[in-house]
Order: sequence, then C-alpha cells, then structure tokens
Amino acid sequence: MSDAEEFELAVGVIVRPHGVRGEVRVRPTTDRPEVFDKLEEVLVGRAGQPSRRLRIEGARMHQGVILVKFKGIDDREAAEELRSAELCIRRADSVPLKPDEFLVADVIGLEVVTTQGERVGPVLEVLATGAHDVYVTERGMIPAVSEFVKEIDLAGGKMVIEPQPGLLKGFGGDE
Repeated sequence: MSDAEEFELAVGVIVRPHGVRGEVRVRPTTDRPEVFDKLEEVLVGRAGQPSRRLRIEGARMHQGVILVKFKGIDDREAAEELRSAELCIRRADSVPLKPDEFLVADVIGLEVVTTQGERVGPVLEVLATGAHDVYVTERGMIPAVSEFVKEIDLAGGKMVIEPQPGLLKGFGGDE
C-alpha cells in the first residue's frame, strides 16, 4: 500500500509558518479538528509533488487555526517550505463517527439514485456550507438533510434521495 493510499483523509492545509522555531499554522479542512490532539504522524504534500511523512511533536488550537510543530522542522525557513501543503491522515487515526455521520472521502463516488430507482450519477464533491453539507452531482446539488437524502448505504455504494422540483436537472420538469 502506498503512502497516498494509507494516508487517505485530508485534515488540513498549511497556511504559513508561525514564529521562528518551525511551527506552522494549519487551516483545518475537517469539521473535527480535535483529531489533531492525538495525531503522531501525517503525510504532507502538494498535488503533483512527492509527499513525505512527518512526525508531530505538538499541536494546539490558536485563533481559529491549529499550530503544529513537526519533528525535524526547526526553523522558519524549513516551515516555509511546507506552505500550502495538505496534511493527510490514516483512517485509523480519525475521530470515531456517530451512527449518522460519514467521512467526505466515503461519500464521494457514491452512486445517487432516486426513491423511484432513477440514476442521478455519482457524488462528485461535498461542499461545507456551514448550515449543512451539499452533495454535488453532474445533475445538480443535493442538500445533506433528511428531507432530500433518505439513505446512505456505504457498503452498497449508493445514496438514495427524494428529488424535489427544481433540485436536479431532469427532475420535476427541469431540463
């Protein structure tokens, strides 16, 4: 298994260095930033470039970001080299989910079908809007609320929705 496969869950992006001792400011991309409390190792990298494993010496919340100190990153210049890199973790290191919670990585790619069995297409992206997530498909967007999403079956690889007029292209008279 490659590092990219093993470290599959993105949890943050390094914004910039913090101070002169190698700490970095991380903008969490997870709605469970407490995951940083127990992390020991992450995969750090940018798209199209080699990634590397880094051990975490410490992490703490600070003004809406997480300050992270990596082992071996001991000055501002070394921290600067990590700017804009994404932090990924192993699934085993994630925070346990409640029964009605799902990881974005698990929802992306689910086949969306209506309660009548009509295929909508796969979930392409999940948008975090603040009030609730929104699932993006080729035919439109689906608010992640029980009024629209009737079932998420990870084992079966599908999401069942109740389409409403105006929600998706090709449903309820929309073209």
